[in-house]
Amino acid sequence: MVNITSTKLVRCELFNKNNVSSIRLVELSHFKLWEYMIQHKHGMEIRNKELCLWVSVDEFNNKKSLYSRAGKIEQVNRVDVTVFATESSHCHTTHRYVADSETEELQTILLSHIPVATKDSEDYGVDVCKGYMVSNLSSLKDEALMLGLNNN
Repeated sequence: MVNITSTKLVRCELFNKNNVSSIRLVELSHFKLWEYMIQHKHGMEIRNKELCLWVSVDEFNNKKSLYSRAGKIEQVNRVDVTVFATESSHCHTTHRYVADSETEELQTILLSHIPVATKDSEDYGVDVCKGYMVSNLSSLKDEALMLGLNNN
């Protein structure tokens, strides 16, 4: 399992072509590319972007008094999928963040993308790191604007 204690996320609402919405949590460092692909390749709309911080359960518990005053807190897990590529002898790990109640569903979706040959060889692993998402709704507009996450 990868030992990441915190990461910045963008929480947003994703609307498909039938105007059905769902919540997505995307790492800040990946957000602009993800946003471009979602809008231009898949024709979906993104609204209500918020800057958040994901922290592991251990990190949250170590600084509980600080995080409990920081804003809205939600249980959010990080799902890590690691795949070993025998051709290149490298591992690739992908992280996805999801509400605690949707973790099993996301794991099923991610596993469906792993080729059968890889599953049969057991050259992959899935780990769930429990955590929390902290968002401070009062100051998000200024931070989002500074980071280029305006909702226009």
